[in-house]
Amino acid sequence: MGPFRTTALVMATAVLVGGCVPEREAPAERVPSFDPDTLLGGIQEDGELVVAVPAGAPPLSFASRDGAPRGLAVDVGRWIAEGLGVEAGFITAPEDEVVQMVEDGRADIAFPSTPITSAVLQEITFTNPYYMGHQRLLVAQGSPVQDVYDLGGAKICSVLAPTEVPLDEIVPTVEVVEAGTAADCARSVKRGEVAAGTASDLTLMGVVSKTEGLEITGDHLNTQGYGVVFEPGASSAADFVDRLLAQARADDLFVDWYAKWVGPYITDPLPDAPELSAEEAATLFPEKPIEDR
Repeated sequence: MGPFRTTALVMATAVLVGGCVPEREAPAERVPSFDPDTLLGGIQEDGELVVAVPAGAPPLSFASRDGAPRGLAVDVGRWIAEGLGVEAGFITAPEDEVVQMVEDGRADIAFPSTPITSAVLQEITFTNPYYMGHQRLLVAQGSPVQDVYDLGGAKICSVLAPTEVPLDEIVPTVEVVEAGTAADCARSVKRGEVAAGTASDLTLMGVVSKTEGLEITGDHLNTQGYGVVFEPGASSAADFVDRLLAQARADDLFVDWYAKWVGPYITDPLPDAPELSAEEAATLFPEKPIEDR
């Protein structure tokens, strides 16, 4: 058990041959104390970690029927708060504004739905990834399209993103139609106007949760990492969270988190706990194409 594990096992004193097993430390006794003048120390002094999450963005975050926050980002945010010995408080914002909430001081950390790239990492302080996503296909349930190579001559919709692999570079006869949003693309697939859509699986899970009759399929067309955002320059705080994420991986918490939040949409198979660093994830999307360097 690592020094930062806060979900301690409840263990009674057991009598063994030759002696007794001593009681484990209380979780609070293993929470490190940070200088109040530091970012993490200030959070501990306040007694609350303020977490910005995107509004209505399953599986990352969404409100339950009683209004309580739920989702992968919520569970990870609570794990980080436990590691600091504080409560977690959640605030929601449009997906393109959660990072700004950290930069403005309205939140301590944020869970954006944008992946780590070399260009973004120069401007934003990320932890190591807590989720590794992939570009895949969105199709109607029962569709004969199961892979990108089934799309020859077909029309597909796409929401342009800097990390996206253009499908017409894989299958030249594909006709690509640009969609304003992933929801627009989902409606086109649902109406049969296009044979498939494409986006990151994190985005596709969100639209599948809101649109019946659709499913995610196909091979992984890319790999992209999603990390927790701190204010610029807070690298030591990010390093502490990296250790918490490593402990969660060692304790198999990612297995439970992914089964709960990703499992309803992707079961073939569930993703593994991330092992890449933020820097390694960024190299998957260099600022300039390798051939231009």
